[in-house]
Amino acid sequence: MKWVALAIVIFALGYTQVMLRYRKPGPAHEPYKDAVNRATVSRLLNSGYQRVALAVERPADPLHPGVVRHGALAATRAIPGGLPPALAQSLVEKPLLAEAITDVTAETQATPAVPYRIQFSATLADHKRVIAEAHLLRRDDTLVILPVFEKISGALQSRWNETTVLLTLPTGALPAGRYTATLVGTATSRTWTLEVK
Repeated sequence: MKWVALAIVIFALGYTQVMLRYRKPGPAHEPYKDAVNRATVSRLLNSGYQRVALAVERPADPLHPGVVRHGALAATRAIPGGLPPALAQSLVEKPLLAEAITDVTAETQATPAVPYRIQFSATLADHKRVIAEAHLLRRDDTLVILPVFEKISGALQSRWNETTVLLTLPTGALPAGRYTATLVGTATSRTWTLEVK
């Protein structure tokens, strides 16, 4: 029995050495996810959408509306939720969205030289969701902002089913013009007008 235990220990040490020395750095290859991503990008481009990844933060202390930046804040209004039909047909997998977007703090104007920030509050369907990523999809003068959530695995749960998220659009992502921006939720979305100078 001691020889079996010794062989297991030697094998484990050898395997660990090989893995640490020759393993590829970075995330593991995920062929299914990569294929879905390529198909989604292709369908979006065929539908006339351009996709931009947004930086996502969950601020410990949400920003006061006057601190988001120094411009005028946009007057947002609630609209029925759900993806626009053309966009829904373009997505290979339907994203897991917030139940309702309850509040949005964003400015009415943006400049290409400064990142544009959007802070929003959302109600989630349950305590098993957390923000994963966000994308801005642009077609002509329409901007669709998709905050994508993911399910928390195991027995872990979020403390509240309300969350505050800060999104940042990178500099130069939008050409000059006037846009209608919509932050999408399942039941309730919010929309406002944005001018890029």
